[in-house]
Amino acid sequence: RAGIANPNSNPQVTKALAAAGAHLPVTKAGNLSATKDVVEAVAPQDAATKQRPRTNPLQTLAADLLDYRHHDTLLSLFLRGFDVQARHGDGRVRPTIYTMGAAATGRMSASRPNVQQIPREGGMRECFLADPGELLVSADFSSVEVRVAAWVSGDLELAAMIRDGLDLHSLIAERVWGTAFTKGHRYAAKRAVFGWIYGAGMNRVALQLGAHGAKAQQVVDTMAQLCPGLVQWSAQLRRDVERGVRPYWQHGSGRITWLPSGESHKATNYVVQSTARELLVEALLRLESRIPGLPVVPVHDELVVFSPEPLAPYVADTLAECMRFSLPMPDGTFVPIESEPAAPAARWWSST
Repeated sequence: RAGIANPNSNPQVTKALAAAGAHLPVTKAGNLSATKDVVEAVAPQDAATKQRPRTNPLQTLAADLLDYRHHDTLLSLFLRGFDVQARHGDGRVRPTIYTMGAAATGRMSASRPNVQQIPREGGMRECFLADPGELLVSADFSSVEVRVAAWVSGDLELAAMIRDGLDLHSLIAERVWGTAFTKGHRYAAKRAVFGWIYGAGMNRVALQLGAHGAKAQQVVDTMAQLCPGLVQWSAQLRRDVERGVRPYWQHGSGRITWLPSGESHKATNYVVQSTARELLVEALLRLESRIPGLPVVPVHDELVVFSPEPLAPYVADTLAECMRFSLPMPDGTFVPIESEPAAPAARWWSST
Protein backbone atom coordinates (compact mmCIF):
# COMPACT_ATOMS: atom_id res chain seq x y z
CA ARG A 1 0.00 0.00 0.00
CA ALA A 2 1.23 3.54 -0.84
CA GLY A 3 4.34 2.17 -2.47
CA ILE A 4 5.72 0.46 0.64
CA ALA A 5 7.15 -2.83 -0.55
CA ASN A 6 8.72 -3.58 2.83
CA PRO A 7 6.83 -2.16 5.85
CA ASN A 8 9.88 -2.90 8.01
CA SER A 9 12.01 -0.52 5.94
CA ASN A 10 12.23 2.85 7.69
CA PRO A 11 13.25 4.74 4.49
CA GLN A 12 10.27 3.32 2.58
CA VAL A 13 7.85 4.04 5.43
CA THR A 14 9.05 7.59 6.06
CA LYS A 15 9.03 8.38 2.34
CA ALA A 16 5.42 7.21 2.02
CA LEU A 17 4.29 9.07 5.15
CA ALA A 18 6.00 12.28 4.04
CA ALA A 19 4.46 11.97 0.57
CA ALA A 20 1.04 11.62 2.22
CA GLY A 21 1.58 14.87 4.10
CA ALA A 22 3.08 13.83 7.45
CA HIS A 23 5.50 16.18 9.17
CA LEU A 24 8.09 13.78 10.57
CA PRO A 25 10.81 14.61 13.11
CA VAL A 26 14.48 14.11 12.24
CA THR A 27 16.76 11.86 14.28
CA LYS A 28 20.24 12.87 15.47
CA ALA A 29 21.62 10.92 12.53
CA GLY A 30 19.63 13.12 10.17
CA ASN A 31 17.03 10.52 9.19
CA LEU A 32 13.27 10.93 9.23
CA SER A 33 11.63 9.15 12.17
CA ALA A 34 8.58 6.88 12.00
CA THR A 35 8.59 5.48 15.54
CA LYS A 36 5.41 4.25 17.15
CA ASP A 37 4.79 7.54 18.97
CA VAL A 38 5.26 9.53 15.76
CA VAL A 39 2.85 7.40 13.72
CA GLU A 40 0.29 7.17 16.55
CA ALA A 41 0.16 10.96 16.69
CA VAL A 42 -1.15 10.88 13.11
CA ALA A 43 -3.86 8.30 13.83
CA PRO A 44 -4.40 8.14 17.62
CA GLN A 45 -6.40 5.18 18.88
CA ASP A 46 -9.68 5.83 20.66
CA ALA A 47 -9.24 4.22 24.07
CA ALA A 48 -12.87 3.10 24.28
CA THR A 49 -13.44 1.73 20.77
CA LYS A 50 -9.81 0.73 20.02
CA GLN A 51 -10.34 2.21 16.55
CA ARG A 52 -8.10 4.64 14.68
CA PRO A 53 -9.41 7.44 12.43
CA ARG A 54 -9.20 6.88 8.68
CA THR A 55 -10.73 10.13 7.45
CA ASN A 56 -7.93 10.92 4.97
CA PRO A 57 -5.15 9.04 3.10
CA LEU A 58 -2.51 9.95 5.68
CA GLN A 59 -4.53 8.64 8.61
CA THR A 60 -5.42 5.50 6.66
CA LEU A 61 -1.76 4.87 5.87
CA ALA A 62 -0.73 5.45 9.49
CA ALA A 63 -3.49 3.17 10.81
CA ASP A 64 -2.57 0.42 8.33
CA LEU A 65 1.09 0.71 9.27
CA LEU A 66 0.33 0.43 12.99
CA ASP A 67 -1.93 -2.57 12.35
CA TYR A 68 0.85 -4.27 10.40
CA ARG A 69 3.42 -3.57 13.13
CA HIS A 70 1.04 -4.91 15.78
CA HIS A 71 0.44 -8.21 13.99
CA ASP A 72 4.09 -8.56 13.00
CA THR A 73 4.99 -8.17 16.67
CA LEU A 74 2.51 -10.87 17.67
CA LEU A 75 4.02 -13.23 15.13
CA SER A 76 7.64 -12.54 16.00
CA LEU A 77 7.32 -12.29 19.78
CA PHE A 78 4.74 -14.98 20.42
CA LEU A 79 3.22 -17.18 17.74
CA ARG A 80 6.37 -18.30 15.95
CA GLY A 81 8.01 -19.08 19.28
CA PHE A 82 4.95 -20.96 20.52
CA ASP A 83 4.96 -23.01 17.32
CA VAL A 84 8.65 -23.92 17.57
CA GLN A 85 8.46 -24.92 21.24
CA ALA A 86 5.27 -26.93 20.83
CA ARG A 87 6.30 -28.57 17.54
CA HIS A 88 9.72 -29.68 18.78
CA GLY A 89 8.61 -30.67 22.28
CA ASP A 90 5.61 -32.42 23.74
CA GLY A 91 3.07 -29.81 22.68
CA ARG A 92 3.56 -27.65 25.75
CA VAL A 93 5.54 -24.51 26.52
CA ARG A 94 6.82 -24.02 30.04
CA PRO A 95 7.99 -20.53 30.96
CA THR A 96 10.94 -20.05 33.26
CA ILE A 97 9.96 -17.72 36.12
CA TYR A 98 12.57 -15.45 37.69
CA THR A 99 11.25 -14.48 41.11
CA MET A 100 13.55 -11.44 41.32
CA GLY A 101 13.65 -10.76 37.60
CA ALA A 102 13.47 -6.96 37.58
CA ALA A 103 16.66 -5.62 39.10
CA ALA A 104 15.14 -2.27 40.06
CA THR A 105 11.88 -3.33 41.70
CA GLY A 106 12.30 -7.07 42.28
CA ARG A 107 9.18 -7.85 40.27
CA MET A 108 9.04 -11.27 38.67
CA SER A 109 9.88 -11.90 35.04
CA ALA A 110 9.64 -14.84 32.68
CA SER A 111 11.21 -16.24 29.54
CA ARG A 112 10.64 -18.95 26.93
CA PRO A 113 7.94 -17.67 26.56
CA ASN A 114 7.75 -14.33 28.32
CA VAL A 115 4.21 -14.63 29.66
CA GLN A 116 4.51 -11.13 31.12
CA GLN A 117 4.38 -9.69 27.60
CA ILE A 118 1.43 -11.67 26.29
CA PRO A 119 -1.36 -9.13 25.68
CA ARG A 120 -4.84 -9.50 27.11
CA GLU A 121 -6.42 -8.83 23.73
CA GLY A 122 -5.94 -10.44 20.36
CA GLY A 123 -6.34 -14.10 21.32
CA MET A 124 -2.75 -14.79 22.39
CA ARG A 125 -3.79 -16.00 25.83
CA GLU A 126 -6.25 -18.45 24.31
CA CYS A 127 -3.23 -20.41 23.05
CA PHE A 128 -2.61 -21.61 26.62
CA LEU A 129 -4.73 -24.56 27.73
CA ALA A 130 -4.99 -26.67 30.83
CA ASP A 131 -4.22 -30.37 30.65
CA PRO A 132 -7.16 -32.80 30.39
CA GLY A 133 -8.90 -33.02 33.74
CA GLU A 134 -7.62 -29.58 34.79
CA LEU A 135 -8.86 -26.00 34.61
CA LEU A 136 -7.04 -22.69 34.72
CA VAL A 137 -7.94 -20.49 37.67
CA SER A 138 -6.73 -16.89 37.68
CA ALA A 139 -7.16 -13.71 39.69
CA ASP A 140 -5.89 -10.16 39.30
CA PHE A 141 -5.21 -7.55 41.93
CA SER A 142 -7.80 -4.81 41.44
CA SER A 143 -6.29 -1.35 40.77
CA VAL A 144 -3.36 -2.38 42.92
CA GLU A 145 -1.08 0.50 41.94
CA VAL A 146 -3.54 3.17 43.07
CA ARG A 147 -4.22 1.28 46.31
CA VAL A 148 -0.53 0.77 47.03
CA ALA A 149 0.17 4.42 46.22
CA ALA A 150 -2.47 5.48 48.75
CA TRP A 151 -0.88 3.28 51.40
CA VAL A 152 2.81 4.12 50.92
CA SER A 153 2.02 7.84 50.68
CA GLY A 154 -0.37 7.85 53.65
CA ASP A 155 -2.94 9.76 51.59
CA LEU A 156 -6.05 9.60 53.78
CA GLU A 157 -8.34 11.17 51.16
CA LEU A 158 -7.37 8.64 48.51
CA ALA A 159 -7.67 5.77 50.99
CA ALA A 160 -11.18 6.93 51.93
CA MET A 161 -12.17 7.05 48.24
CA ILE A 162 -10.96 3.49 47.77
CA ARG A 163 -12.83 2.23 50.84
CA ASP A 164 -15.99 3.97 49.59
CA GLY A 165 -15.71 2.13 46.28
CA LEU A 166 -14.97 5.27 44.28
CA ASP A 167 -12.77 5.12 41.20
CA LEU A 168 -10.07 7.81 41.07
CA HIS A 169 -9.82 7.79 37.29
CA SER A 170 -13.58 8.12 36.83
CA LEU A 171 -13.72 10.98 39.33
CA ILE A 172 -10.99 12.83 37.44
CA ALA A 173 -12.63 12.14 34.08
CA GLU A 174 -15.95 13.49 35.38
CA ARG A 175 -14.37 16.72 36.61
CA VAL A 176 -12.38 17.24 33.42
CA TRP A 177 -14.87 16.10 30.75
CA GLY A 178 -18.18 16.34 32.61
CA THR A 179 -20.76 13.81 33.72
CA ALA A 180 -21.06 12.41 30.19
CA PHE A 181 -17.43 11.26 30.16
CA THR A 182 -16.66 8.09 28.20
CA LYS A 183 -14.50 5.02 28.77
CA GLY A 184 -11.93 6.71 26.57
CA HIS A 185 -11.87 9.73 28.89
CA ARG A 186 -11.41 7.48 31.92
CA TYR A 187 -8.56 5.66 30.22
CA ALA A 188 -6.96 8.98 29.31
CA ALA A 189 -7.21 10.11 32.94
CA LYS A 190 -5.65 6.84 34.08
CA ARG A 191 -2.71 7.20 31.70
CA ALA A 192 -2.14 10.78 32.79
CA VAL A 193 -2.26 9.90 36.50
CA PHE A 194 0.33 7.15 36.25
CA GLY A 195 2.40 9.01 33.69
CA TRP A 196 2.69 12.02 35.95
CA ILE A 197 3.22 10.11 39.19
CA TYR A 198 5.84 7.91 37.54
CA GLY A 199 7.88 10.87 36.37
CA ALA A 200 6.79 11.69 32.82
CA GLY A 201 6.90 15.39 31.95
CA MET A 202 3.79 17.23 30.86
CA ASN A 203 4.75 17.01 27.17
CA ARG A 204 5.11 13.25 27.46
CA VAL A 205 1.81 12.92 29.32
CA ALA A 206 0.05 14.98 26.66
CA LEU A 207 1.55 12.78 23.93
CA GLN A 208 0.37 9.64 25.73
CA LEU A 209 -3.17 11.00 25.81
CA GLY A 210 -3.29 11.38 22.03
CA ALA A 211 -6.52 13.10 21.06
CA HIS A 212 -7.08 14.09 24.70
CA GLY A 213 -3.63 15.65 25.14
CA ALA A 214 -4.96 19.20 25.47
CA LYS A 215 -6.53 18.18 28.78
CA ALA A 216 -3.29 16.80 30.29
CA GLN A 217 -2.62 19.74 32.61
CA GLN A 218 -6.23 19.82 33.77
CA VAL A 219 -6.13 16.11 34.56
CA VAL A 220 -2.93 16.49 36.59
CA ASP A 221 -4.31 19.52 38.45
CA THR A 222 -7.49 17.61 39.28
CA MET A 223 -5.44 14.69 40.59
CA ALA A 224 -3.60 17.09 42.92
CA GLN A 225 -6.95 18.31 44.26
CA LEU A 226 -8.36 14.82 44.84
CA CYS A 227 -5.28 13.16 46.34
CA PRO A 228 -2.93 15.89 47.60
CA GLY A 229 -1.18 13.54 50.00
CA LEU A 230 0.01 11.30 47.18
CA VAL A 231 1.19 14.22 45.04
CA GLN A 232 3.04 15.84 47.93
CA TRP A 233 4.59 12.55 49.05
CA SER A 234 5.78 11.79 45.53
CA ALA A 235 7.37 15.23 45.19
CA GLN A 236 9.07 14.91 48.58
CA LEU A 237 10.36 11.45 47.71
CA ARG A 238 11.98 12.83 44.56
CA ARG A 239 13.64 15.62 46.52
CA ASP A 240 14.92 13.20 49.16
CA VAL A 241 16.37 10.91 46.52
CA GLU A 242 18.04 13.83 44.75
CA ARG A 243 19.62 14.99 48.03
CA GLY A 244 20.75 11.49 48.93
CA VAL A 245 18.77 11.30 52.18
CA ARG A 246 16.55 8.49 50.89
CA PRO A 247 18.81 5.99 49.10
CA TYR A 248 16.43 3.04 49.46
CA TRP A 249 12.95 1.91 50.48
CA GLN A 250 12.63 -0.92 52.99
CA HIS A 251 9.58 -3.18 52.87
CA GLY A 252 7.89 -4.94 55.75
CA SER A 253 9.56 -8.19 54.69
CA GLY A 254 12.96 -6.57 55.17
CA ARG A 255 13.71 -6.48 51.45
CA ILE A 256 15.32 -3.26 50.24
CA THR A 257 14.55 -1.47 46.99
CA TRP A 258 17.36 0.89 46.01
CA LEU A 259 16.08 4.14 44.56
CA PRO A 260 17.68 5.68 41.44
CA SER A 261 19.76 8.62 42.68
CA GLY A 262 20.43 9.86 39.14
CA GLU A 263 16.80 9.47 38.03
CA SER A 264 14.77 10.64 41.00
CA HIS A 265 11.64 10.98 38.85
CA LYS A 266 11.47 7.16 38.82
CA ALA A 267 11.50 6.80 42.61
CA THR A 268 7.72 6.69 43.05
CA ASN A 269 7.45 4.02 40.39
CA TYR A 270 10.12 1.93 42.13
CA VAL A 271 8.36 2.14 45.49
CA VAL A 272 4.86 1.37 44.19
CA GLN A 273 5.90 -1.42 41.83
CA SER A 274 8.18 -3.12 44.37
CA THR A 275 5.50 -2.93 47.07
CA ALA A 276 2.97 -4.53 44.71
CA ARG A 277 5.53 -7.27 44.18
CA GLU A 278 5.68 -7.92 47.92
CA LEU A 279 1.91 -8.37 48.01
CA LEU A 280 1.98 -10.83 45.11
CA VAL A 281 4.69 -12.90 46.82
CA GLU A 282 2.72 -12.90 50.07
CA ALA A 283 -0.35 -14.09 48.14
CA LEU A 284 1.72 -16.91 46.64
CA LEU A 285 2.94 -17.97 50.08
CA ARG A 286 -0.60 -17.91 51.44
CA LEU A 287 -1.86 -20.06 48.57
CA GLU A 288 0.95 -22.58 49.00
CA SER A 289 0.16 -22.89 52.71
CA ARG A 290 -3.54 -23.45 51.98
CA ILE A 291 -3.27 -25.72 48.92
CA PRO A 292 0.30 -26.97 48.48
CA GLY A 293 1.79 -28.09 45.21
CA LEU A 294 -0.39 -26.38 42.61
CA PRO A 295 1.48 -25.12 39.53
CA VAL A 296 1.27 -21.32 39.56
CA VAL A 297 2.34 -18.77 36.95
CA PRO A 298 2.67 -15.14 38.14
CA VAL A 299 1.90 -12.56 35.44
CA HIS A 300 2.37 -8.98 36.60
CA ASP A 301 -0.42 -8.58 39.20
CA GLU A 302 -2.17 -11.81 38.24
CA LEU A 303 -1.77 -15.38 39.45
CA VAL A 304 -2.69 -18.21 37.08
CA VAL A 305 -3.17 -21.58 38.80
CA PHE A 306 -3.55 -25.04 37.28
CA SER A 307 -6.20 -26.88 39.27
CA PRO A 308 -7.76 -30.34 39.09
CA GLU A 309 -11.21 -29.71 37.62
CA PRO A 310 -13.22 -30.94 40.66
CA LEU A 311 -11.28 -28.58 42.94
CA ALA A 312 -11.43 -25.55 40.64
CA PRO A 313 -14.27 -23.66 42.41
CA TYR A 314 -12.56 -24.15 45.78
CA VAL A 315 -9.19 -23.10 44.34
CA ALA A 316 -10.76 -19.98 42.80
CA ASP A 317 -12.31 -18.93 46.13
CA THR A 318 -9.09 -19.67 48.00
CA LEU A 319 -6.96 -17.75 45.50
CA ALA A 320 -9.22 -14.70 45.80
CA GLU A 321 -8.96 -14.86 49.60
CA CYS A 322 -5.18 -15.13 49.47
CA MET A 323 -5.01 -11.99 47.32
CA ARG A 324 -6.96 -9.80 49.75
CA PHE A 325 -5.18 -7.54 52.23
CA SER A 326 -5.98 -4.67 54.60
CA LEU A 327 -3.07 -2.23 54.71
CA PRO A 328 -3.10 -0.01 57.84
CA MET A 329 -3.19 3.79 57.54
CA PRO A 330 -1.88 6.39 60.06
CA ASP A 331 -5.41 7.29 61.27
CA GLY A 332 -6.31 3.70 62.16
CA THR A 333 -8.21 3.02 58.95
CA PHE A 334 -6.95 0.84 56.13
CA VAL A 335 -6.52 0.48 52.38
CA PRO A 336 -8.22 -2.66 51.03
CA ILE A 337 -6.37 -4.72 48.46
CA GLU A 338 -8.92 -6.68 46.45
CA SER A 339 -8.71 -9.33 43.75
CA GLU A 340 -10.79 -9.96 40.66
CA PRO A 341 -11.05 -13.73 40.03
CA ALA A 342 -11.97 -15.12 36.63
CA ALA A 343 -14.24 -18.12 36.23
CA PRO A 344 -12.27 -21.40 35.94
CA ALA A 345 -11.75 -22.23 32.27
CA ALA A 346 -9.92 -24.62 29.98
CA ARG A 347 -8.09 -21.69 28.36
CA TRP A 348 -6.25 -18.72 29.82
CA TRP A 349 -8.68 -15.85 29.50
CA SER A 350 -8.14 -12.27 30.61
CA SER A 351 -9.88 -11.59 33.93
CA THR A 352 -10.57 -7.94 33.06
